[in-house]
Amino acid sequence: MQVFGARENNLKNINLEIPKNKLVVFTGISGSGKSTLAFSTLYAEGQRRYIESLSSYARQFLGKIGKPDVDKIEGLTPAIAIDQKTTSKNPRSTVGTITEIYDYLRLLFARVGRQHCHECGKPISSMSASDVIEQVLKLPNDTKLVIMAPLVKEKKGTFADMLESLRHKGYVRAMIDGVMVRLDEEIELSKTKKHTIKVVIDRVVIREESRDRIGQDVEKALKESYGEVELEILNGEEVGIEQSHIHYSEHLACFDCKLSFEPLEPVSFSFNSPKGACPTCDGLGIRYAIDLKKVIDQELTIEKGAIKIMYGFNKSYHTKFLNAFCLQNDIDIKVPYTQLEEHQKKSILYGTPGEVKFIWKRHTLKREWPGMVKFAYDSLNDEKDLSEYMTEKVCDTCQGHRLRPRSLSVKIEGKNIADIIDLPIEESYAYFAKDDNFSHLTQQQKAIAE
Repeated sequence: MQVFGARENNLKNINLEIPKNKLVVFTGISGSGKSTLAFSTLYAEGQRRYIESLSSYARQFLGKIGKPDVDKIEGLTPAIAIDQKTTSKNPRSTVGTITEIYDYLRLLFARVGRQHCHECGKPISSMSASDVIEQVLKLPNDTKLVIMAPLVKEKKGTFADMLESLRHKGYVRAMIDGVMVRLDEEIELSKTKKHTIKVVIDRVVIREESRDRIGQDVEKALKESYGEVELEILNGEEVGIEQSHIHYSEHLACFDCKLSFEPLEPVSFSFNSPKGACPTCDGLGIRYAIDLKKVIDQELTIEKGAIKIMYGFNKSYHTKFLNAFCLQNDIDIKVPYTQLEEHQKKSILYGTPGEVKFIWKRHTLKREWPGMVKFAYDSLNDEKDLSEYMTEKVCDTCQGHRLRPRSLSVKIEGKNIADIIDLPIEESYAYFAKDDNFSHLTQQQKAIAE
């Protein structure tokens, strides 16, 4: 292909020959005419000639392409131009998700991975009905329980037939989307929204005389929900139980930690889904944290604005509140912040019990000082504030791997999905090429893995 007298844009009457059936690369400094030669000259002329070969009827539907400023081009065939693809700036997109390699990894770990307890690290196993009953009866006496059988979890539909069936079975109450309702009342659910339905088996207090009743209730719940039972503890604080909700399953559980696990699905390893995403960072792997060096000017006094986010336009309330707190706690607001004692700095940052009395707009107010850090998290909303006063840090819960602890505890030959992702491509390939890593799999699991 020969080009004679190309003068388009910044080309200076150039002549050149370009071999066919070869990969030809134009290189040069910015503004030297690379794109002009490739797109505005060769591609434009190829497109113009192709369009001219069409009928006049077809040409009326196509845009008119002008002739580039060139004397002659010989050996030019119809041209195709492929623009550079712009990559997504979505923080949830990775090379693995864009290329869909991560989808195969999610499927592999969901079908072949071995679940471990994220608390103690031991492999988990199934709980029998007697195991569940034994765990429930270990709860302290006088614990008030609502024993429920989960029937529907985050599914769309009206479920009218199911609710009617529950009424015929004699059940009186159910928890629908977190709200306790009576089944003898008219219940209409939107068929386009997702619903969670749990039928209430019994409401009971743990006592010696109610042990048989609780055992029957648990067995009934397991039968109704095909192996699952949920407990709502109404007086957890009174009896010293931190959890207000406990889930048991006949399917998978850790007996030492008294934790039940749901069956694995590919979505369990998706950081774009609530089922797999780390609850702390919402699947981003990073968190914004207050950077005290950006928020506090150590050399200024509190009176002169050492704490930047509490001084300035439209912040008189915070200023009055802070000054009153310092006065009430004998903190000198006229000395540089760096000269304050450590316990005084901590009380300013994280608050202290007790009310602070101050006057704002002719009103006497009494408020508990929650600390500057809480004020900062409550008030910093837009991107400008975040970049000005906060720093991006790796999530402490998932260590930047984006997944919830339960998902990261699923392993194949001692490696979880995050370990595989962190491997260089050569090592990852070697891991999957080594048959010993998958020798323990069943024939069905091997077929899935292949």
